[in-house]
Amino acid sequence: LLVGERGTSRAELAKAIHQASEERKGATATLRGSLLADEATAMSALFGGNRFADAKGEIRDTENGTLIIAEHEKLPRHVLQMLASAIRERQVQPPGFDTPFAVNSRLVLWTRPEKEKAVHSAFGEQLSMTRVPLAPLRERLDDLPALFAILITKHAPSEDDVPAVTPSLINCLLEHNWPGNMRELEQVAIAHVAGLDLSI
Repeated sequence: LLVGERGTSRAELAKAIHQASEERKGATATLRGSLLADEATAMSALFGGNRFADAKGEIRDTENGTLIIAEHEKLPRHVLQMLASAIRERQVQPPGFDTPFAVNSRLVLWTRPEKEKAVHSAFGEQLSMTRVPLAPLRERLDDLPALFAILITKHAPSEDDVPAVTPSLINCLLEHNWPGNMRELEQVAIAHVAGLDLSI
């Protein structure tokens, strides 16, 4: 369970967890709960259709891999409970099938701090979750100069095109509150690489 404000690179960390795990050889898929608020749509996306449908659902498609769900608190409660049961029991029984299918997927969820209670309310004690907090950028300003250097190098056309970073620029960055966190910092880095005026 990744808990962090918007822009704290939750998606990137979720993918990094997959790449660093034993499940990296398996498939990975990312779903957004906001697009699956309808129960029928959510059921089909996660668990597949009936026995005559080709779609197996993302739980079975990510067998031995990682299923990442963003904004999972927006999924219908009944679907969340079925998801928790499938992960806990390592099996899923799609609608229309008489016997369950074995599944083995890592589940990575991410949410904002104010939504965390909804996670535990939905899953109850069905799952033992590892909580990974992601600190907002304003609480890790010591890392900011290094992060900014990484980002301008990432977005520069070549190593020879990486722009200089002056002490005054770093001081300006450190004085900012960064409500958009890493996402905002990356936009500033892109602007710096493009030679634009940094108005933050």
